[in-house]
Amino acid sequence: MSHRAYYSGIAIDVTREHFRITALDVCGRRIVVGCSDGMIRVYEDRSQPNGKVDFKSTTISRVFTKKTIDQVKVFPLQGIMVSLAEGVVRVHMFPSLEIREVFDKAKGTLSFISNECFDKRSQNDELQVCMALKRRVQFYRWSPREYSFAFLRELSLAETPRLMEWAGTHSICVAFKRDYKMVDTVTGELQQIFPQGRKGPPQICRMEASDEMLLVKNNQGICVDLNGKPTRTEPIEWKDPPSAILFRRPYILTATPAMVDVRNVENRMLVQTLVLRNGSMLASTLLAERMVVCASPTVVMQLTPVSPVNQVEELVSNNHFEAALQLIEEDLDGKWRGLRDEHRLKVQTQYAYHLYDQRDFDGALQLFQQTKTNPKQVLALFPQIVPQGQCRKVEHPVHHFKLVERKEEFLKATGALIPYLEHLRNRLSMDPKYARSARNSLSSNPRRSYSKGSGQEMTLPALIDMALLLVLLETDSDDGKYNAALNFIEQDTHCDYQLTEELLTRRGKFKELVAFFEKRDQHEDALELLKRLGSSSVVTTTDPTLRGPDGTIRYLKKLTPDREYQELVIKYAEWVVKDYPAKGLEIFTPDPKGEVNNAAERGTEIPPRLVLKLLKNWCGPEIVVAYLEKYLRNTKNTNSMLHNELIYLYLELIRKTQAVDAPQKATRRTGRAEAVGDIKDEKTRAATELSEQVKVLRAKLISFLKASRYYKPEIMLARFPETELLEERAVVLSRLKEHIEALAIYVWDLKQEDKAKEYCAMHYNPKDSRDRDVYLYLMEVLINPTEVTGRDVGEARVDSAINLLAEFYPKIDTSRAVELLPDDLLVQDMFPILKAILSNNKTRTRRNQVMKSLYRSENLRIRSEYVKTRKKFVRIDNLTKCSHCERRIGNAPFLRYPPKKLTVTRDDEEEAIIHYACAEGYAAMLQARTKL
Repeated sequence: MSHRAYYSGIAIDVTREHFRITALDVCGRRIVVGCSDGMIRVYEDRSQPNGKVDFKSTTISRVFTKKTIDQVKVFPLQGIMVSLAEGVVRVHMFPSLEIREVFDKAKGTLSFISNECFDKRSQNDELQVCMALKRRVQFYRWSPREYSFAFLRELSLAETPRLMEWAGTHSICVAFKRDYKMVDTVTGELQQIFPQGRKGPPQICRMEASDEMLLVKNNQGICVDLNGKPTRTEPIEWKDPPSAILFRRPYILTATPAMVDVRNVENRMLVQTLVLRNGSMLASTLLAERMVVCASPTVVMQLTPVSPVNQVEELVSNNHFEAALQLIEEDLDGKWRGLRDEHRLKVQTQYAYHLYDQRDFDGALQLFQQTKTNPKQVLALFPQIVPQGQCRKVEHPVHHFKLVERKEEFLKATGALIPYLEHLRNRLSMDPKYARSARNSLSSNPRRSYSKGSGQEMTLPALIDMALLLVLLETDSDDGKYNAALNFIEQDTHCDYQLTEELLTRRGKFKELVAFFEKRDQHEDALELLKRLGSSSVVTTTDPTLRGPDGTIRYLKKLTPDREYQELVIKYAEWVVKDYPAKGLEIFTPDPKGEVNNAAERGTEIPPRLVLKLLKNWCGPEIVVAYLEKYLRNTKNTNSMLHNELIYLYLELIRKTQAVDAPQKATRRTGRAEAVGDIKDEKTRAATELSEQVKVLRAKLISFLKASRYYKPEIMLARFPETELLEERAVVLSRLKEHIEALAIYVWDLKQEDKAKEYCAMHYNPKDSRDRDVYLYLMEVLINPTEVTGRDVGEARVDSAINLLAEFYPKIDTSRAVELLPDDLLVQDMFPILKAILSNNKTRTRRNQVMKSLYRSENLRIRSEYVKTRKKFVRIDNLTKCSHCERRIGNAPFLRYPPKKLTVTRDDEEEAIIHYACAEGYAAMLQARTKL
């Protein structure tokens, strides 16, 4: 037995009387019993408050029979009572028991039921009575105006009903000899539910205020809906088959030969047992009074419900919290509805502490969350996550529990603490008071921290965030695969600055500490920590991403491009560039445009002029060149100053390397003269390496001069004298359109006639007058070298000029090219060239004539069609109809569709005339016709 649900007491005892109790009902404070001597007795409660139960018989009525009273039923709203004795149904006035009516048509009635619902909301429904006879049932309706029952209908059945109960508006549940069935009260249609058991009589109980019924099979109670479908997975089980059953929310009361059994219908658990031998009848009131009576042939026991408050307190004292919460949710009476919220909160809080004491942390914290318990009370239960000096004055509503002390228990609790603390954070963030105060505090002083010795209490958001951080640090994996603490710190938190810094430093969580500094905009602290970790020879962290310069580089690139952080970036970029020059350039060179969407992720866009100045002070020109190369490649910058500066730096490096290479070459020649054989010493190898560096630098310079369109060639030309870096000078001359001088360098100075042809192919443009004759300029350079260069560079290359003319004559003005050829050139040497040129010209002329004829023919055809079309006309008269709507055109605007244009209702040779307003419909019709 879990608790006491009813107080019990003997109300009526007829052991010494000459009759026995055969029927039972209760109305208000009156108990109505049918007796074996044919009498109906009404007992009224005369008990004093807090006194012994005392019922006195007030009315005795003799029915016109000496047989047993089989059934009585009181209808208090109608003021009547219906009785059944010896197969005759009578209607009595109540409580006088005066006979009002006898059902003559219902003689032979075995039992009767009514549709009087237990739900008070249905008390105004029409009262009906169903009477079971042999293989049939009759229905009667109460008529208030005539104050009597009127016959409705009779339904024939295949079997005789043993027991009935009203199921729904138009159905009753009937127990026949072998099974339970649903019977439609209008059509008589039967629907089988399930067979009956072999033990005990059938029992049917309508469950109050619900659409369920309880059917008994052997010693099990099965809940079904009003259609006969099971509603619960588990049945209610009793030790013996019940002889009577009654539902009073939330309990099922059953009478068995040994006792009265009280069970909770939701969890099917036994609540209370009451001793009553041979109990066979149960009844209760339907109105305000909640009295229940149980009767045996000699005794009537009164059951008075224990107040819900007392039941809940008893359940809680026995640690039956779930049963107490279920009881709280039941709609027991009007007074209880006003107390329900208060008791629910109290029981849930006690239940939460009980679960905590049982180390069921998930259930405990979920209840703490439901009840909105003071977070400080909950955090005080876990001293491992409470900062020192906090939650010292917290008082708990429950005193008998043991705090979590062992580490194993705390680790078990972390899985439940995380969702609980996150829920608190979300709840506080939606609270305007906390959100506003916390936001103002962080914006005014992000380094704010409480003093441990001052006894100052943390704000609730700070306390919750500190606790959550401690829990997440405990759950994070050592290998870094699961790093919830880092994700938490990267959010907007209210963690105490000093405590968080000390905590993360002590645990070696430097990555989380950097993220914390960054979120609080304490960039200098973060960069100082990264510098200490990256430049220290002693590794102080196991995180490889924090070793070396990579951490500092990533951090500096994430800083916004505003000038606010420019000095900070410069300050902490210096050690990176000096120690790791190649990687350090990433700080000042943004990523290529289009690869990142966030401008802040492209790096700090410090003005390149300032970067150049800094790099020149920190390192050599090689690093400056690398910076400009990457910067111009990634940003596509068109600033001519930067392009000119890169060329200057290339020239500086080339001349510097050549200056170092010159003595090395001299040493190498001396070494060859003095050494025996081909011996290469260390100086010789160094000289070779320097020569290779010069080649690489010159290749980069030439490539940049060709690719860039933003440097100033007129300024750069002076940097390339006529005696050195000739190929570079030729590229600059090409930018100035000085093709003859550039080609002269390729042909006579560099002796690279193939590169001269490549030059012509690159710069030839028939639409530009300055580039149109570039091949002709090459012929001129080959034929007249002295006139072009102004110095004696060698003999003319007439053969090369002739070959050039033969190869590229379509791109050369042949008349001017022939004039350039020497006068003493033999005609037989020119014959192949002239033949090819004349043949090409003849072919081009013939093609032009053919195209002219074709264009002329097309022009004539179109003019002929135009004239023919202009001659056509349309005649509109009074008989002309629209081809779409078949109505007259009249003076309305119209459209004309020419013949052979997919007309639908006309012949293909006939034109179509339609109204202008019918254009859309006609076009749609043509389109549909085309698809078909």
